[in-house]
Amino acid sequence: MSPLRPYLLRVRLLAAGFVPIPCFPDGRPAVVLHTPPSESGVRSWATLYERATNTGIIIKGRLAIVDEVPATSQEPVELAELAKVQIAEENRIKEAIKNRERKRAKRRAQGIVPRSEWLAAHSAKPWIEAGMSRSTWYRRLKGGTGMAG
Repeated sequence: MSPLRPYLLRVRLLAAGFVPIPCFPDGRPAVVLHTPPSESGVRSWATLYERATNTGIIIKGRLAIVDEVPATSQEPVELAELAKVQIAEENRIKEAIKNRERKRAKRRAQGIVPRSEWLAAHSAKPWIEAGMSRSTWYRRLKGGTGMAG
């Protein structure tokens, strides 16, 4: 999809009094707005949020993905309503981070070593230090002579 189509929809929404929000295909907002955007701000979204091809607006306190400008019978979103939705999204992200940290601490308490530390401890290559190939190193460990026959 060309970046022109979302841009045109967002500009039309802005002109109709709505606050457009660039959204990723899975419905997540790409940006947290604290003030309504200007047209130049909407234009910059095409390069800042290239993957945010959907557009959403706040309707009755919820983010709704739209493909066209809604009927004018709906009232444009209030900035306070937009802030509530964005605060809820920020809280969800903070909760996910907190859960991730809690799970990490629980794993450490059980004695599970982080992958980076495990790899550092188990990535030794003694055959390099001995000046031979890996296959020769393991052949000699096995006790073979390395000769066929």
